[in-house]
Amino acid sequence: MMRGQGRNARSSRGDRLRSRFMPGLARLADRGTLFLDEVADIPLPAQTALLRFLDSMEVRAIGGQHTHRVDVQIVSATNRDLGEMVAGRSFRADLLYRLNAFTLHLPPLGARSDFALIVRHLMRKLAPDAAITDAAITALSLRKWPGNIRELQAALQRALVRGADYVDEGSFDDHPLQEETDSCPTCRGHPLDESRCRDIRRTYREASENISETARRLGLSRTTVYKHLGL
Repeated sequence: MMRGQGRNARSSRGDRLRSRFMPGLARLADRGTLFLDEVADIPLPAQTALLRFLDSMEVRAIGGQHTHRVDVQIVSATNRDLGEMVAGRSFRADLLYRLNAFTLHLPPLGARSDFALIVRHLMRKLAPDAAITDAAITALSLRKWPGNIRELQAALQRALVRGADYVDEGSFDDHPLQEETDSCPTCRGHPLDESRCRDIRRTYREASENISETARRLGLSRTTVYKHLGL
């Protein structure tokens, strides 16, 4: 059962942690979808509350007398390895099993087939009259983006400050572009492996982000493709 804060309730620290999952939001999402972002950051006491909620689909405010049953679809997101967290006992295995009904792996930002469209959309948003070269977009696609869209937008803003209405690969000299292969420990410092990573990323985009097709075109295993894409 998921609990929240009743009007006159006094809560313990554990209750406050559990009430992070607001019953009001669950009720608002009734017959719809409840999105749990950065699920890996949920503290253990709140994980227990969430698991109980998933088992019962019932919510009750702390200090309240009545429970409310909801019908929601749960979608969660994380950029961390929950399996490793389970092994390290910082994430509940039973909660992972409940959340892991279907997993969708999203590619790194720079490896997405629509990366150029994203860059051009941000450029129109930031400076409608400015232009960006294809070479600049390619250079940006080779950078790792731990901050995702926000970091990409900030990089474009810095480039626009320098270039006013024209952005090329030289616009990013003050912020050296690191290749996405830095996220693959087996490639770091090995030019041949880094070249392979670039080939895999390019083929992945050309194959419409299809892992199996990328592996087939390059004659590699799916596991190797996953590793070099950082998935």
